[in-house]
Amino acid sequence: MDSRQLEQENAELSKRIHALSQRIQELERLVRMKKIIHTRTATSTWMLLAILGFSALSSAETVRLNFDPATPQIAFAAGDIKAALEKRKHTVQTHNLAALAEGGSSKKIVRAVATDKSAASILSAQGGKPAAGLGTQAYALRITTKPNVVYIMSDELGYFEPGFMGNPNIRTPNLDRFAAEGVKFTQCLAGSAVCAPTRCCFLTGKHSGHTSVRQNGGGTPLRAEEQTIASILKPLGYATGGFGKWGNGGRGSTGVPEQHGFDVFFGYYDQVHAHTYYPPYLIRNSEEIPLAGNHGGSAGQTYSQYVIFDETVKFIRANKDRPFFAYLPFTPPHPNSDIPDTDAAWALYKDKPWPEPARRYAAMVSLLDRQIGEIMALLKQLGLDEKTLVMFSGDNGGADYFITPEFPRGVHSANKDPKTGVEFRGKKGRLYEGGLRLPAAARWPGKIAPGRVSNHLWYFPDVLPTIAELTGAKAPADIDGLSLLPDLIGEAAAGRKQAQHEYLYWENTGQTAVRMGDWKAYQAKPDAAWELYDLRTDVSERQDLAKTRPEILAKLQAYAKAAHTLAIEGTFSTTVLHQRDRAAKWGGILPWTKAKDGGKKAAADNNR
Repeated sequence: MDSRQLEQENAELSKRIHALSQRIQELERLVRMKKIIHTRTATSTWMLLAILGFSALSSAETVRLNFDPATPQIAFAAGDIKAALEKRKHTVQTHNLAALAEGGSSKKIVRAVATDKSAASILSAQGGKPAAGLGTQAYALRITTKPNVVYIMSDELGYFEPGFMGNPNIRTPNLDRFAAEGVKFTQCLAGSAVCAPTRCCFLTGKHSGHTSVRQNGGGTPLRAEEQTIASILKPLGYATGGFGKWGNGGRGSTGVPEQHGFDVFFGYYDQVHAHTYYPPYLIRNSEEIPLAGNHGGSAGQTYSQYVIFDETVKFIRANKDRPFFAYLPFTPPHPNSDIPDTDAAWALYKDKPWPEPARRYAAMVSLLDRQIGEIMALLKQLGLDEKTLVMFSGDNGGADYFITPEFPRGVHSANKDPKTGVEFRGKKGRLYEGGLRLPAAARWPGKIAPGRVSNHLWYFPDVLPTIAELTGAKAPADIDGLSLLPDLIGEAAAGRKQAQHEYLYWENTGQTAVRMGDWKAYQAKPDAAWELYDLRTDVSERQDLAKTRPEILAKLQAYAKAAHTLAIEGTFSTTVLHQRDRAAKWGGILPWTKAKDGGKKAAADNNR
């Protein structure tokens, strides 16, 4: 927006502020005359004033608000507000409710768009929280500049592997600083216990009982009509870029990222393709970008993560003057455990007394840490540091790599607290805590208080509604996530209290898990007995309470039954390019076409 447009918009806003002030004065006069009867809560009254102020309702005779604490409903006896909202296509001009209620200045009054869902919530408050829908738009109502969003997702990084989570082996100074300057989360959980399904939960805001991608074959596609974080940001003018591993639709399918809101996606579409750091080519918007000297496997001259990172930097630089969403599902440290001997990170570990793959894995984490530091430095250089929310996490639980007699949970103890010895049961692929717990942190100078530790329980479906609330984007109606913006920036800044999940749900390869607060139920396969754990006292999931607390188990089982729906996957028009990408892992030849075991070993490798 140029200065002239901004000046015109400010002038129009000033007129609206003046009109609102006059309406409020008139409404206050009507209150004194007892022609308006207050609700039992100030919040509801101010929301009514906000709606009347800009709803083009010219005649307000007597407005009566009926508010029953047991079954809260807000009914308006004067004026057809719903019709007015529908006439305006559910867009309303409103003001900073919190600032106005607290005597805030007119400078804080801003413009915003309320979604269909929030407009409906204005008319009928639920759960004892009047106009909760408008509350979830509260932050967007008060911002005048759309923030940038960067989400960095490290493929396979375990809960206890970064330094800021206590790991003594792996050096992550930039991530440690990142967490110290923002908030560290102790209860961030994956959308699923494996790569492709967890990314689908992240992108769509749905739990794995509702997603289209529930298999981890590598290229299962999103359906054509499914919305993602990127697609809901596009109408707001955001540049949208993804760099790394997609995993939600191979080339030739309905799930390719450029059909789901991304201006550009560069990296790997199929996750089998992503199992090499030396592929013959990478993909940009379904087109092949050759990498010189590469032959698949661990042989080549061009390390893919260097190229992916360079494209990330180009994207941020190119969009520094407009709001952008950068989704960075970077592949390190997922095996193959490869890193060039010339990389500075390798020098940190090459002489450590661990198996070589464990040393290279650690070096890959430090490489990733260095690149994250460079991204943060770039944002500062471009003057975007205070305009950008940056979040970081793993993608699924740690895999307990590099097991030795001395380290039965792996050299780097992905699921074992190096300080206390407390372990998470299970690992990647299982729906115990070891398959779901993620290292996670967020940073936003001036918005997120530094040095904080959050115990808020959230998981990947919550990211889409968080970004929607942050930016004012319209979230799809069928999502399962809840915005965690109040936990990120504080309830006062967000304008509402942090909502809590009634339950969280996962399913994966026949397993089912459901969580309600600290209670968690788990079923290993459809005909297996259910297990029940109280994570407050038993985070290692060792004491099965299914027989002693049947009433709790029954409630969780009912949630699980309600949460599951039949998976409806996207489709391929042709799989030729998809199969070509999978073969690129080995330089172009699919190994099961000539394997003596019929391809069993290779097929198993595909599902990592």
